[in-house]
Amino acid sequence: ASSTPLVGHILSRGGMPVYGSVTIDVGTLDGVQKGDMVLSESRYLLGTVVRADTKSSLVMLFSANGVVRDVFVGSKHTLLEAKGVGNGNFVIEAPHEAGIIIGDAVINATGGSYPLGVVERVKYNPADPSEMILFQHPVNIRDIDTVLLMPSV
Repeated sequence: ASSTPLVGHILSRGGMPVYGSVTIDVGTLDGVQKGDMVLSESRYLLGTVVRADTKSSLVMLFSANGVVRDVFVGSKHTLLEAKGVGNGNFVIEAPHEAGIIIGDAVINATGGSYPLGVVERVKYNPADPSEMILFQHPVNIRDIDTVLLMPSV
């Protein structure tokens, strides 16, 4: 597998509610395969190819509502589940002991250690055994026209 990313351009956004998927202009003729990772130009992980046709591919965004992804968070690399809530936003339920703070990196745990985003808010309630961590892609999905495809390993 080559480490040189293939460049793709977004043809359309939609599919699932609030930008759950995008269609890109590269496909199997360009070497795209189902499972390839799709990153923003700033190398933040956006999603994965779920269908590769000859000249285009469908990409499911990890931030799509209900999509769950294993991630490492913070300086301790705590393994947690990030859940997409649409439009490039995610929520993580974490124990207080995890010590997650605003600014901590959120890194993909499977299929390449690409960053997914940075912690923006921590909703802490002492009566609750866990806290809600909110993060999002640093680039708004509506502003992305070009993506990078990394072959699945």
